[in-house]
Amino acid sequence: MVSPGEKGEFISSMEMRFRIVSVVMLLIFNGNVDRNTTVKNILCNGIVARGLRIIAEEHHGNCCMRIELYGVPMTRDNLAQNKPTSQSSSYTDGKVFTDNSGYAVDGVKDTHFSKCTRTKLNSRGTADPWWRVNLEQWLPVSEVYILNRGDCCGKRLNGFEIRVDVALKRPAKQSSNRYGGVPERAVDGQMSTYFSDDSCTRTKPQTKPPWWRVDLGSSLPVAEVIVVNRACSGACAERLKGFEITIGDNSKYGGDLNPRCGGLHSLNSGETQTISCLPRLLGQFVFIRIPGVTVKKILSICEVEVYPKRRITNGKPSAPIIKNKESQVSGCDVYLRWSIPESNGCPLTKYRIYYTELQWSNEGDAWHKINVIADTRSLYLPSLKCNTEYVFAVTAWNEVGESDMSRVWSIKTIKVNNSIGRTVGIVVAVSAIIIIVVIIMCFRERRKQRETRNNRRSKSDIIPLLQKEIPPQRVVFMDELGRGAFGKVHKGVLMELPKVEVFFKPREERVDTKEERVVAIKVLLETAGEEGKEQFLQEIEFMKQIGSHRNVLSMIGYWVKSEPIMLILEYVPHGDLLQCLRNKRKQIKSKKSADVELIAEARDSSGGLRPDGATIEYNKLKGRKAEYKKENIPMKE
Repeated sequence: MVSPGEKGEFISSMEMRFRIVSVVMLLIFNGNVDRNTTVKNILCNGIVARGLRIIAEEHHGNCCMRIELYGVPMTRDNLAQNKPTSQSSSYTDGKVFTDNSGYAVDGVKDTHFSKCTRTKLNSRGTADPWWRVNLEQWLPVSEVYILNRGDCCGKRLNGFEIRVDVALKRPAKQSSNRYGGVPERAVDGQMSTYFSDDSCTRTKPQTKPPWWRVDLGSSLPVAEVIVVNRACSGACAERLKGFEITIGDNSKYGGDLNPRCGGLHSLNSGETQTISCLPRLLGQFVFIRIPGVTVKKILSICEVEVYPKRRITNGKPSAPIIKNKESQVSGCDVYLRWSIPESNGCPLTKYRIYYTELQWSNEGDAWHKINVIADTRSLYLPSLKCNTEYVFAVTAWNEVGESDMSRVWSIKTIKVNNSIGRTVGIVVAVSAIIIIVVIIMCFRERRKQRETRNNRRSKSDIIPLLQKEIPPQRVVFMDELGRGAFGKVHKGVLMELPKVEVFFKPREERVDTKEERVVAIKVLLETAGEEGKEQFLQEIEFMKQIGSHRNVLSMIGYWVKSEPIMLILEYVPHGDLLQCLRNKRKQIKSKKSADVELIAEARDSSGGLRPDGATIEYNKLKGRKAEYKKENIPMKE
């Protein structure tokens, strides 16, 4: 792990090398290039080393890093000597059958046939010959020493591999047992494909998905699973048709909740199949199950091997392929792109970019090298020389080493003519200005048309108003003054309309004045139903018939064409209803002569009692007194 120092300095690239005996240094992996992240590297292969050295290829100022190195003490003891062994088959001369697999770990370094192991030419039930040793416990393995036969047949060890089965002899379970086919048989190390050899498992016929599992003891990476099918005929040979492998830490539900390794798999009679998990899965339990069962099924397995690493045919990665096809570029910058190569079992750690100027003399410059992280698929190289031909190549790295170089790619940088560039810039700028001006003119024209269209009115837009009708736009609601059976009264402000005399003046001499008048506004309660609304409309009609009367508050206006329905009355501030009516009468008397006043009183009295033959209900007038009450002034009857 690498972390930045207190002042923010960081290592932009790093190499870790190990030394075996001599001073030769070998690259293992690169460090981080991001100051905000740490580095965690897990080595694919074990390393035996005496020294560890960290080399900062490029850094800024002082740096601080934290390194954690984990390993195990090594001994030169032979961990396999005299341990239990087995092999796919044993050669016999036809007289006496003997298992000679133990010759490989007997400690005798004799290369004669009589002291060496040998399998049959065609091992029964297996496609590949194998030999195995059981170390009987978990031990670290750093080296494997193999001594080949010396009297003849040395090619028989060509192309062999060494693998460690993490499932061998581990605890196993299955959904059910039948005929002694216990689950431990699948991890006993015997590769026989015959049930009679006590080498295969078997479940009962069941309608639920049958399953088998092995417990690896801890959560381990799993890259490959090898499954060996039973050798038999008929329905017996089809018991591994359509099975799946799931790997995870959940031991319940037959492994159904764990991630799946690959898709559905099928094996023929006696067949051995290697199933790769791409990507590697992490888990403690490896399940083999037959999903989607609708009829009774039997699961039978002869052997299961689990490996944390896939077979490596070549430790180094394959060479990348440069994707660029162009032969020249305008300007002095180059954008290089390449494909992801095969890692061949070990994760990629970085790419290395090689480039140099193409010169036809023997004194050409050496390759320039740039290292980039493994997640990068391209590189931008600015400020190269103009009018120069370059050659590029890419290699990939993993923990084993560097790949072969990719095919080289040649590119020539062409310097752009400044006059042409200046002309192009002027043309682009002028075009942009013209486009902006046209857009502004179009926008103004559209806005003008929209305003003209909005100002254009028809007869249908004009709403005729009756006498005393006041639309809600002219009213501003204020504090609530009181409530009644179905209505409430608000204090409000009424916007008066301009007088007719205003329009006799020239437009430039008119003064925009908005006269306001404080009024009392009665509206319906939110909880009032249709009956309350009907009574409120009757009250408005009733007040329209009364008009202006000295014994009641005058109606200023009303509105019934839309919500809110309103009845607008005189506002009585800082006084009671009786005093207000008396003041009203005095104003009327002062404006009329005595004769006219007597006639008006007689007319108003008769009109107030029975307007147009209607009867004034005293209870209605009495009930309205609470609605016009000022909060801080009591109202007298």
